[in-house]
Amino acid sequence: MTMRLRNNYATATYRSSKIRQLLFWGAFANFACAKCLENYSQVLNVVRSLNVPSPDAIINGEHESDNFWVSNGKMLRAAWKAIEIKERSVLPSLVDNVYTSCEDYRVVPELLAANIHRAVTNAWKSPSPAKELAVKSVLKEVALGVYSCQLLTDEGVRRIRRYLELAKVSGIPARRPNGMNRYGIVIDDESQIDGAVSITELSKFCKHLVQDFVRPIGRMLFQANVGADDDVDTFAFTIRYSASEDTELAEHCDASVYTLNVNLNTDAESAFSGSAVYFVDPETSEKQAVQFEPGMALFHLGQTRHGAQPILTNGTRENLVIWLFGNHGDVRVAPYGAADQLDFSHRWKKPTSKDCHVAQPFNTASSDSGSRTYSKEL
Repeated sequence: MTMRLRNNYATATYRSSKIRQLLFWGAFANFACAKCLENYSQVLNVVRSLNVPSPDAIINGEHESDNFWVSNGKMLRAAWKAIEIKERSVLPSLVDNVYTSCEDYRVVPELLAANIHRAVTNAWKSPSPAKELAVKSVLKEVALGVYSCQLLTDEGVRRIRRYLELAKVSGIPARRPNGMNRYGIVIDDESQIDGAVSITELSKFCKHLVQDFVRPIGRMLFQANVGADDDVDTFAFTIRYSASEDTELAEHCDASVYTLNVNLNTDAESAFSGSAVYFVDPETSEKQAVQFEPGMALFHLGQTRHGAQPILTNGTRENLVIWLFGNHGDVRVAPYGAADQLDFSHRWKKPTSKDCHVAQPFNTASSDSGSRTYSKEL
């Protein structure tokens, strides 16, 4: 069974010849030239003066205000380039700086918890069933089919939050993260999603976190559900809960074959109460609540029903979520037979260079939204 994403974007238009001139890419070819910096500054001034629509819908909101985001998409991406130029000297590293191939780029090791980093690194050196078991031993099943581990260090959370804070104070409009959550951002620097936060370092972090950690772990945990082409594309976004924003999230399924959900609160910000994620047992319908800790990650199938309980204090819970799915947004639901499942050598296989730049279509509703069509044919 598959779900297919459907995009209904209109052709982008621009409201004045002045903006078209600012967006002429030849002007941005050389970041060091004074003219480029002058043009970037003008773009920032323009986008900061836009009349940005507010996110209102709490269901089926993935295409809310589409015309605004499509019409201004290129200009917003240019504005993010301007911010990167301005802030690059003070922003922390999330990935190693030397980029020679897809495989040679990696997440900075000190951002990751030692246990999971060590187990996964050893598995990559020479994959084997025993080393997979060592990885699995780091994870704990906290609800039926839901697995947890400490993924990020406090330093890792702080560095990622530095980029999210920059996005908040930049003055650059950013679209809602998905069809249900109103507060947070979409992360994409590949010009796939109009209105996304296009910060290169943050996008590379998500990409290589998936390549080196999330994808092999997901394939290991959900062997019956994931084939070689079922998790090749990703969609990364953040969500934020507080008393003055989204306070809870209705029960839903994700538009993914499996999902990573990692908490981005620091140790000093863990004082909020409530806001646990609950998962529904498909056989008994009982709900199992899981409370996030700073840097803690959850892995679960997208089809596992879940929701977020109300946040009860003035604190804030912020999370990074990454969906993995197949080409063109296909989401496989039916399990594979034992003979068709990936073996450990395929679960721990690096992507080729052509896979380094994956598509990230923006259609982020849950499977309850009516924006997907289902087929039971395998």
